[in-house]
Amino acid sequence: MLSVASANHTETFTELGKRGLSAEEVGKRLSRQVQRYLKSKACVDEYTADQLLLPMALTGGGELTARNISEHTRTQAHMIQQFLPVKIEFDEHLIKIRYTRCAFRKKQLPI
Repeated sequence: MLSVASANHTETFTELGKRGLSAEEVGKRLSRQVQRYLKSKACVDEYTADQLLLPMALTGGGELTARNISEHTRTQAHMIQQFLPVKIEFDEHLIKIRYTRCAFRKKQLPI
């Protein structure tokens, strides 16, 4: 496990070993994960991005950059938009969450 701390958050990376895989190789894989993240200049890794969508949608929206926008993140965004009055947009590595106008129609109940 390796953590990269910045002013606003700490991003943690893990790599698990398995039978037949040397400790050196596990360390190299972990190092490559961290290097990709640091080179990207993104705020969060793709695994953190999908976890932040719901809290951001519930607390007023915002923007963040992710190293990669995964299909899981896109699916999460689609599901959130089905239940909350938000619009989630993707632009390369940028994710934007904003509230949309929420208008409820009053239905007339048959008497």
